[in-house]
Formats: sequence, structure tokens, C-alpha cells
Amino acid sequence: MELLQSNYTNNSSSSGSEDENSGETIRSEPLPKPFEVFDKYQITPNVKKYITNAEMNFTKGRWTSFVFIEFRNNATQRAALDKLLPRINELLRPVDVEFKSLYTSELGSPQPLHISLSSNIEFSTSAELDRFSRMLTVELRQKLTKGFDVAFGPQLRVHANSDKTALFLTMECVDTVRCNQISLISSVVHEAVDYCAAEEPNSKNMGKLDPALAHMSVGIDTTSRATRNSTLRGGSWSDFFGLKLTEVNTALASLYLDADFLRMFQFHCGGVKITKQRANIWVPFE
Repeated sequence: MELLQSNYTNNSSSSGSEDENSGETIRSEPLPKPFEVFDKYQITPNVKKYITNAEMNFTKGRWTSFVFIEFRNNATQRAALDKLLPRINELLRPVDVEFKSLYTSELGSPQPLHISLSSNIEFSTSAELDRFSRMLTVELRQKLTKGFDVAFGPQLRVHANSDKTALFLTMECVDTVRCNQISLISSVVHEAVDYCAAEEPNSKNMGKLDPALAHMSVGIDTTSRATRNSTLRGGSWSDFFGLKLTEVNTALASLYLDADFLRMFQFHCGGVKITKQRANIWVPFE
């Protein structure tokens, strides 16, 4: 308790101390929070685009996991995205699509972005989930002995969720990263999923994503559902949504991100994260 108390000022003290000689007030900086705290009490990334009623998984006897590369953006990167989104929305106004930020919450607090390495993986028992996370950790450490640099291409694209209820504005990983490191990680994930399925034949698991589509979502469309409810009059929603997706990507084809912007978002990946219940497991490569 003494150690914890030493990290905080008591109620009677002020937020700063005054230098007796100079008369200036010296304010102490708050201690940084360790990343372990974020992972221990982490709400998983946006996996709702892969499964419905995810909040009911535990009550229905489902145990899920998700593999991803996390990108913790800084203030400079968020400011660059803040300038980009209005340009995108202005460009897409004729097709009635508007994107909102995924890198900040509705209250304005920063949120990490991610590159999906699997879809949502569903297991029927907690033992299966434990087996999957252990095997994946061992295999990744054996096959990836060092980290790698992640870079993005100059063109933005839009992808849809499996339920066709939302559109996601994405930065596309370059082909060299997709075809090498991400493809390797994806194959390891598939092997681990297949192994757990062999151990428990009744398991319902998915998990497979095409590494050629690896991307990082930075925005989410907020008008698709409203468009669906107001525009369709007994028509096919699937056909309409597919047409909407084509229109958006056609409109985006004329916009290219400049080299300085892309350089700003390059980062080194030293490991991946695996969601397990309400926590994240960090698997380092190096």
C-alpha cells in the first residue's frame, strides 16, 4: 500500500509543488500506464463485423478468439486522418456514404487500430480456446523469429462486413507484406484452427481470411443502415449493397495518398495479439 500511495498525491496536496527559491510551480507528470493494463482489461477490436450477437457468446456456450496486429496511433497520425476523412466524405457525397472515425471514440479518446489476421474464431469449450492460444503462441514463435515493417499502399479501399450492414474505409497493406509475413501468419492460424477442430469435431470455427486482402480499417460508414431502411422497397438488399460497395470503390479510385502520409503510418510489428475472453495475449516474435 505504501508503494501505491507513493505514486499518488493525497487529497490535501495540490497538483504541483512550489520551488521555494524561484517561486515557480513545478507540476509532476503522471506516470505512464503499462501496456499490460490495456491488454488485461481490453475490449476486443471490431469483431462484430465477423459475427452477430457476440455479447451472447458466453451464455450460449461459445468461446471466441481473434488474431490481429495492433497499431497504436499517435496524435500526429490522428491529426492526419482527421484531415483525410472530410476529403473522403466530400468525395463520396454523391453516393450517399459518410465515414466516421475508428481511431477515436465518440467521446474523442484515442483508440488503437488493427490489421485482422483471422476472422472471429468460435470454439465450443474453454479448453479448446486454451489449446488454440497455446499452440498458436508456440508455432508463431518458431516460424517468425524476428519482427517486420508494415507499410500501406497509396489507394484506399472500402470493405463490407459479412452481414452487409456496414462499410469500412481501409488502408491496404502493401503486397510484399501480404504475400510474405501476413501470409505466413495466416497459414499458422489456419493450422491451429484445424488442429483444434480435429481434437473437438463438434467445434464450430471459422478464422480464415484471405491474406491478399489484409488491411487496416480507419473509418466506418454510418449511413448504410439508414440507406437500407429508406431506399429499398421490397428489392434485394444484397444486390443493392453490392452495388453500393462498387460505387464507393469506383469513386475512391481517383484518390491517392501521398508519400509523406504513407511514410507516417509505417510501423514495426514485433508480434501479434490473440483475444482470449476479455483479455489480449501478446505473442512477440523477437
